[in-house]
Amino acid sequence: MQQLLLDDDFDVTPEELQQLFDEAAKVARAFPKGMLDQRDQLMMYGLYKQAQHGDAADGVIPSKLNVVAHAKYVAWKKFIGLPKQFAMRKYCEVVFHFAKGGASSFQEGTDENADVVYHDDDRDECDVDEDGCPIEDEYNNNSPESYSRMMGIRQSTLSNNVSNKLFQCFDDESGSSPEVRLRNAALSSDKVGLESAIHDGANLDDPDESGQTALHFAADKGCMDCLCMLLSAGAYINAYEQDGISVLQTAVSAGIDVEGVRVLLEAGADPDAQAVDGDSPRSIVLEEGKDELVDLFALYT
Repeated sequence: MQQLLLDDDFDVTPEELQQLFDEAAKVARAFPKGMLDQRDQLMMYGLYKQAQHGDAADGVIPSKLNVVAHAKYVAWKKFIGLPKQFAMRKYCEVVFHFAKGGASSFQEGTDENADVVYHDDDRDECDVDEDGCPIEDEYNNNSPESYSRMMGIRQSTLSNNVSNKLFQCFDDESGSSPEVRLRNAALSSDKVGLESAIHDGANLDDPDESGQTALHFAADKGCMDCLCMLLSAGAYINAYEQDGISVLQTAVSAGIDVEGVRVLLEAGADPDAQAVDGDSPRSIVLEEGKDELVDLFALYT
């Protein structure tokens, strides 16, 4: 069991917060199917995307005919303007709540003192915008406090009897499938765990609920050892998650070094694969304007 201490003000270093966020993501991915209300899942998805990528792009909005993609886009847009680090903290708090058996705010008879109350459908139409976001001034100043009120995530009472909050992430994966272990190992840059999951016959391209594969996680973390191990084992280089973001785009967005990008391109990654918002690995590289990457992508037309 790994333990990370957070004081009442979440006064931790960026490195500690990133570690906590990564562990929270592992715990969330291990939640049994059907454990959470779909609206809670959308809230967690929106927080996760905001923490990872910042504000959702205003490009191509998924059609309402694509119900899942549109709902996820709207969920992400609800947190526009929320600082990444605050989104990470709130994501950890939400996962902590559900991991400890906390109830959904959508369940009938939810305790009014519950730690998580995500306001959405229960507001009057005049009080929300077209995406269901509160439009009162107190909810639109883009401050961390306003987002806390919007989400209704109250200060956790799960550990009020101790001086510090204790977030406990259980790393015992003995009951997990090889695929879950594979993704978690890639997320944690755990080469030994990755090798073990591959040896145990894990489906290398098995995605999580958001469509991300182990390659996505390895690319996001910039772990070349994990990337090379997965590619050598036969993982599909052009896998796309549910927003159309490819492994290569994940790597470029995460700031992986030039040699890492070169490895992915040489493995057959599509430099022009467009995500739902219209971005592609090449467009991101051209926008950022880093000469080495621009020159590298010019070799792959």
